[in-house]
Amino acid sequence: MTITKEDLLSNLPWLANKAAPAPAPVSNDLLPALAIFGAGLIVGAGLGLLLAPKAGSELRNDIADRANDLSQHLPNLRHNDDNSVSTTA
Repeated sequence: MTITKEDLLSNLPWLANKAAPAPAPVSNDLLPALAIFGAGLIVGAGLGLLLAPKAGSELRNDIADRANDLSQHLPNLRHNDDNSVSTTA
């Protein structure tokens, strides 16, 4: 007696209709979700600045000082990265 594929599948119905899982659908909601998240970040940062315990002029000076420090450190970081790449290559 020979067992055919149809015989086997008829006795195991859960295998008969088993197909490869369908790929997950691409969501069209990603861009709006990211936009809402970005807007929330901006609003949160603005509220944090508004509710800060410092006066506005002190806060603006602190922000300007940090921006100046960052602009002075960026060329140094880039120079250090260039050196590390040349020594490892």
